[in-house]
Amino acid sequence: MAVPCLSMFYRQSLMPGLNALMSLQSRNIYYDRNTCRPHSHPEVLKRYFRLRWGGWIRARPGFKRHLWKKPFWLRSWAIQHVFVKDKEREMLEKMISADYKRSRYFIDDIYEPYHRRTDIDICPPGQRKVCKSYIRSIESLN
Repeated sequence: MAVPCLSMFYRQSLMPGLNALMSLQSRNIYYDRNTCRPHSHPEVLKRYFRLRWGGWIRARPGFKRHLWKKPFWLRSWAIQHVFVKDKEREMLEKMISADYKRSRYFIDDIYEPYHRRTDIDICPPGQRKVCKSYIRSIESLN
């Protein structure tokens, strides 16, 4: 009668813990060797664009692939940019340095309509969103 190896029992007992550890995502923080300050993740700068109000946009996945066999309406849909979700936005904010978060102004910026979050210039203090009652009160003043 063969005796089972003890390492097999250890492997089976550790599997649930290992699976939990394997599912956790880790992000690399890049540091400059000379100044010892963190700098931005290069993949974030390549794939995403940060708007002045803190939002992030990205291109649709696969928008450059197989354009010859996509219909015209799907080609125009594929070149559109989409906003990222809040969880992803928080992760991206941690992966870039403070230097990249500064507002930059360019001549003939194609993203200029998206840099303003709403049609209203000023949001109420302490709020991220503008409620409809606030909009009505501003319209009544005009």
